[in-house]
Amino acid sequence: MTGKAADPMPPLDWLRSFEAAARLSNFTAAAAELGLTQAAVSQHIRFLEERLKTRLFARLARGVALSPEGAAYLPHIQSAFAIIGSSTRELFEPRVLQTVTIRVPISFALLVLVPALPDLAKALPWIRLDLVTIHRPTDYDEAGSTLD
Repeated sequence: MTGKAADPMPPLDWLRSFEAAARLSNFTAAAAELGLTQAAVSQHIRFLEERLKTRLFARLARGVALSPEGAAYLPHIQSAFAIIGSSTRELFEPRVLQTVTIRVPISFALLVLVPALPDLAKALPWIRLDLVTIHRPTDYDEAGSTLD
């Protein structure tokens, strides 16, 4: 068994095996889903149960059933994995490119916006900026210059 005894966080591969086995009610099906052997999933569950000092599953003739402790633990693990998945998608998946049009006086564009463009491009890579300079106050009223 690996991991520090003082660390309350079990290894993620043990938790992944637990979640899949609990959801599928079968170590063999969990192993197939995770690309592991049935023996590896069984070992992960055994290590996790030893670490938590409780039985998470009742072993049945055909598959497994969650113990009351396992049933109580499962939604917390699924919620944690959902948060990790959501955060990963939010931070790292490509976003749909959106165009934002900004209508500003040329002086503001040159003095403020243009120097900020490299930082803006790094911070918001999914935004394409369409910079339109205006020259007269009446240019503010042209079609498309309002926010919808």
